[in-house]
Amino acid sequence: MLTALSQLDTCDDSAAATLDAVSFAANLLEARKNHYRHAILLVSETRDHGSEIKAAKVIAQLGRTNTVVDSVAFGPGKTEILNDLKYGGGSGPIGLLVMAVNAVKKNAAHELAALSGGEYINFTTQKGFDNGLHQLSNHIHNYYLLSFQPHAEANGNPTPGMHSIRVKIPDYPDANIRFRESYFSGSLDTVPPEAQ
Repeated sequence: MLTALSQLDTCDDSAAATLDAVSFAANLLEARKNHYRHAILLVSETRDHGSEIKAAKVIAQLGRTNTVVDSVAFGPGKTEILNDLKYGGGSGPIGLLVMAVNAVKKNAAHELAALSGGEYINFTTQKGFDNGLHQLSNHIHNYYLLSFQPHAEANGNPTPGMHSIRVKIPDYPDANIRFRESYFSGSLDTVPPEAQ
């Protein structure tokens, strides 16, 4: 995996969009028509830039297809500030203000990981990236997989839409638990317009 990742190159497309990429990957996994667990490794910036697909559609798709997103993300503002400190020059007060405003926007990589039961790791250096991937690879084989059957309505189908999930271990209240926060039943067409 590290060999393949080392061959990745930067994207020159300023409209490189996280949500569109995750939806594309989920579509590829779903098209395989197998019963294996679906997982996406998202290596991206923390913010989304111009996705055409709505967040609600991606969240529903991940929940419906039981796809987990593990995110290894970087904040470009941190990298730019570190480079400014190390090499001089930089973005100046206006650039720093823009970065600060952008930093308060939603972290798409973190939210996708949290909602799908995946793991989120933030990095600013090559060493941080390597350590993050190593941490993810160690965790893949060190967890228990639980499943459940949602309650059905009178027609035999689960209530359509988004449903939240909570997992607790009463005997171990301080245990670190990673789980999917939601699941989606029904077709993607059942997402209400106000959620888009």
